[in-house]
Amino acid sequence: MPKQIIGLDLDGVIVDNTENKIKFAKKLGFNLKPEETPADFIEKVLPVEALEELRKFLYRNSETALQASLIPGAKLGLDFIKKENLPYFLISRRKDPEIAKALLKKHGLWPAFFNEENAFFVAEPEEKNIKAIELGVNVYVDDQPSVLEKLSGVSNRILFDRFGKFGDLPFEHIKVSSWKEFLSALKAN
Repeated sequence: MPKQIIGLDLDGVIVDNTENKIKFAKKLGFNLKPEETPADFIEKVLPVEALEELRKFLYRNSETALQASLIPGAKLGLDFIKKENLPYFLISRRKDPEIAKALLKKHGLWPAFFNEENAFFVAEPEEKNIKAIELGVNVYVDDQPSVLEKLSGVSNRILFDRFGKFGDLPFEHIKVSSWKEFLSALKAN
């Protein structure tokens, strides 16, 4: 197998917005459970107007965006990838990269793990595919099946499904529920 070149999504893979989603949804009158918060699932639970307000709160309001925690095991997992000298890239659809960078900096990930040379911000899922191909990414981890489906140029698509919400998908992929499982899948290949 060729050397693994890893692409990582930010939200839902590295950054954990679960508690923030639950808190803000409650302010809007919705009671969410953690397993209802994955991006592709929450779109089926909240009305469009509430989703747009939630996205502004989570990703474009620097005060609230910086309250997000890390997915358990993310920092240790990134440390492992870095020590193994595996090339890796962040490819995120965050609309405000400066807030994303500030959040990564807050958690000690910028510039220790991510920097201007390996972090990329795009607008659409199709652009993730283009950037992944350009970078030679052959392993990509995302928490959204709808995004992974668009990454046809990546040979190994990994769904980070923390809450086990997604069943079979119409494309080849590996499913993991934690960083530990993701690293085991990496080692197996």
